[in-house]
Amino acid sequence: MFFKKLLKGIVSVFIICILFTNNSFSEDLSANNLENLEEIILNQLYLRNSDINITYTGSFSELENTLDGIFNKDMYINSTMKSYMWSFNGYIGNINIDINAEHIITYDEELLTNKKIDEILEQIITSDMNVHQKIKAVNDWIVINGKYDTSLTNYSHYDLLYEGESVCNGYALLTYKMLKSLNIPVILITGDSKDQSHIWNMVEVDGLWFHLDTTWNDPIPDKPNEISYRYYLLSDAEIKKDHYFNDDYPKADTSYFNYLYNLSKSSSYSYKYKKLIEDLNLDIYYDDNTANSIYEFNQILSQKSKNEPNYIAIRCAKNIMEKVINSKLTKLYDNKNIKNIEYKTTDDKTVNYNVLEIYIKYKKQPEYLTCNIEKDIFLTGDESDLKIEAVYSLYSKNINDLTRIRPYNEDILTINEDKIYFNNIGKTNLQFDYCNKSINVPITVFNSLGKNYILDYEPKDKIKVKIFDKYILFDQPPIIENNRTLVPVRAIFEVLGCEVNWDPVNRLVTGTNNDVTIKLKIDHRTAYVNGEPVLLDVPAKILNKRTLVPIRFISESLNRKVDWDQSSETVIID
Repeated sequence: MFFKKLLKGIVSVFIICILFTNNSFSEDLSANNLENLEEIILNQLYLRNSDINITYTGSFSELENTLDGIFNKDMYINSTMKSYMWSFNGYIGNINIDINAEHIITYDEELLTNKKIDEILEQIITSDMNVHQKIKAVNDWIVINGKYDTSLTNYSHYDLLYEGESVCNGYALLTYKMLKSLNIPVILITGDSKDQSHIWNMVEVDGLWFHLDTTWNDPIPDKPNEISYRYYLLSDAEIKKDHYFNDDYPKADTSYFNYLYNLSKSSSYSYKYKKLIEDLNLDIYYDDNTANSIYEFNQILSQKSKNEPNYIAIRCAKNIMEKVINSKLTKLYDNKNIKNIEYKTTDDKTVNYNVLEIYIKYKKQPEYLTCNIEKDIFLTGDESDLKIEAVYSLYSKNINDLTRIRPYNEDILTINEDKIYFNNIGKTNLQFDYCNKSINVPITVFNSLGKNYILDYEPKDKIKVKIFDKYILFDQPPIIENNRTLVPVRAIFEVLGCEVNWDPVNRLVTGTNNDVTIKLKIDHRTAYVNGEPVLLDVPAKILNKRTLVPIRFISESLNRKVDWDQSSETVIID
């Protein structure tokens, strides 16, 4: 880097980095202040232009610092350039600025990348996912579909999407773009890891920042369908074991396991967090998955090996680790289906414990699992037999007693031995695991009145309503008034599990379930939820002899999440 000033009037030149010119096109650009200049330069870089010429008529003061800072202001732009240089010359009021940049991705490739990301997210993200589940879905897709480029020739997220390989820069950029598309706060962070320059991400979840390194979550050499979560949403203290970076980034001082554990105890969606803890292998930190003695280790191993998994992780006190490895693992061979066992120990980030990771191969594995539940809609009060089978090439066997049942919403249904009991309306997903195979069974429950309004097809109404991924049939189409959707009262109350009462004298409609009573008076903006007044944006009204009520207010009063899909003009209730 060098800096050169020519004393002819006021003429300055400032150049950084090495230029490998790749001209695209130039256009006449002008700026009259630093803010406008910055906006123009960033826009040109986003367009992936290589040769940028700008006439600047603003103040000379701070121009050099502004130009120097622009390239570091946007880390996404910075990380998608191989090199850049800039220079300026002229005199105050008429300064010519030349910028040359070599990009690792073209503008057309950027557009193709955006299109591909939209397609992927459409496949892996569902409307009922929370931010935790979305981040995991992105991490998993990248790790499963990407491969670290050990030849060090592919550098971009475009390469990772279309060539299937990239170095850490491509992993971090793709993570950044996918999470940005989901409106999840994310940044790029640079530093060092494993004796080399490195780039990864930080992600904000519920106001808390965590580190996410999708590169090191992908095993080398690449192992199909194998995902590590060793570098998934870590605190500063956890990632600093082998990552080094300066203090210019947000602080990450929360243990993700502790955060998820608290959510699993207090959240209305506790089952989602319990399942997430298991999916991320963070359940090793549960007390009942931590072995402080040989006896406890045997108990945990027996329980975890029952469903013949390919991977088992047990947190062990360091003083018993050697005894466990030398003698107790051999007991797994009592299962005659086991072909081979490998293991490794890793640091669990505490002083007294290690994690024993066990990898198992079996002589025979089922081709797939089956479940006898064929329909996906049930009524409250129903019960159903449950039968899970593992299907092999020549035979099948019942595995009800061997199957691992993943956490599910027990408010909606309960499983007792070989029976399922459907308790309340709602939607949940049952996942059964055995011998590294899984089967997912979606379950939706309505009461007998609400089921009458459910459709198996999309209605022709302009404004549509979906609940638990099912469409609702209304005898009066929904309408929008003052940006609020109104729907017939009886249908929405009964679909949401409420009894409906109409008082024609007082023009008062009441919806009641076990926990909530909602009262709305026609043409009045004050409604009541369990006796507490609530001011409505739009009051209930009568149209074509049908009482219409604001659907968001009704649904959210009954603790249901409501979204609006503008593209299909659909209200989505979960």
